[in-house]
Amino acid sequence: MVTAFAPGKCILFGEHAVVYGQPAVAVSIDAGVEVTISESNKW
Repeated sequence: MVTAFAPGKCILFGEHAVVYGQPAVAVSIDAGVEVTISESNKW
């Protein structure tokens, strides 16, 4: 069984400008996604 967690992020500004080399401010937040993968005989 494998479990992984990816935290969410909050982008305060610069989300689209950053692809053009401009600054952006982003922070991670406690809310996120947790995924668990395990073997199964159902398939």
